[in-house]
Amino acid sequence: MKYFISFMLSILILIMPIVFLSGATSVYTNIYDYTGIYNELDKNFVNEATNIFVKFLHKKSDDMIYFYDNNLIFKAQEIFHMFEVRNIFYNLKKFSLFLFVFILGYLFLKKDYSILRLQLYFCLFLVSISSVMSMFFSKSFTLFHKVVFSNDYWIFTDEHYLIRILTLDFFMYFFIIGVFSSFLVSLILYFVGRKVND
Repeated sequence: MKYFISFMLSILILIMPIVFLSGATSVYTNIYDYTGIYNELDKNFVNEATNIFVKFLHKKSDDMIYFYDNNLIFKAQEIFHMFEVRNIFYNLKKFSLFLFVFILGYLFLKKDYSILRLQLYFCLFLVSISSVMSMFFSKSFTLFHKVVFSNDYWIFTDEHYLIRILTLDFFMYFFIIGVFSSFLVSLILYFVGRKVND
């Protein structure tokens, strides 16, 4: 049982940083700066567009209406795709909450803190897979979308601002930051587990 719980904890550790970081606009702006998005598009425009789709993604807004120079920036295809992504994130949050309560209940009832150490091994396995994916990120990114989405609305052209802002490089660095954050959380919990058992 404890191995199953440890694996579930590693899944939670992998999911939560991604969900958290996706709502932190400072993460977006730092990646934009690093990847040179601000050299391609106006900084104020990019930042305002980011605020709009991040709020929409996390259900803090019900639309992605944004006019810039009297032009409607996000087209119907972009909005529909983000709506699908928003539903995925909403379900991930619910699943994460369930896992959190379930694991917390296990720790409270069983007092088996060895799962805090065991999760590191599962997490290392998942991080290893993620590292391989990052080496072939373009193919992994495409495969992920083909598996997760039942339509091709995620395929954009250069006329779509969403993909001009959220480039493939952006997703690659965001993915790397998320995986690294997960590993740090896993490592901290591992040492907490050792401390408690000692």
